Amino acid sequence: MSAGTDKYSPMTPEQREKWLKTRLFPVELWRSGPDSTPLVCPMPDLAQMRTYAEEVPPHIRASGWYATRRRYEQQSIYADNFSGMGRQAIASVISAGRYSGPLAEFMAAACPRTVLRLLDRIDHLERELAAAKEGTAP
Repeated sequence: MSAGTDKYSPMTPEQREKWLKTRLFPVELWRSGPDSTPLVCPMPDLAQMRTYAEEVPPHIRASGWYATRRRYEQQSIYADNFSGMGRQAIASVISAGRYSGPLAEFMAAACPRTVLRLLDRIDHLERELAAAKEGTAP
């Protein structure tokens, strides 16, 4: 684990179920000190990731996303809507601190099109691995 990530833990099945139903961040107590509740990461599973990516409108999903220069303490992420309206704002990242530039660039790179390609690759590799285990690989 990298520095600072040892306070985080994966969601429990109960927390995941609550998060999926309510969309509330699953933290019972949020304070500092030895009696604080560790933060959990609401990581969606692969099927949820595919659903989220596929639910983005196709014209936005097909676009290459990009991050703009920092301006007035924020950086925006845009996509082209390919319907004559030009670029569409997708998200904005506050530029306070040194993390915001890499965060905006990462968000732009992790657009739905990229996520769907990665998920397709994972599916392909998992099928190949399963076939190799069964001895049916080409």
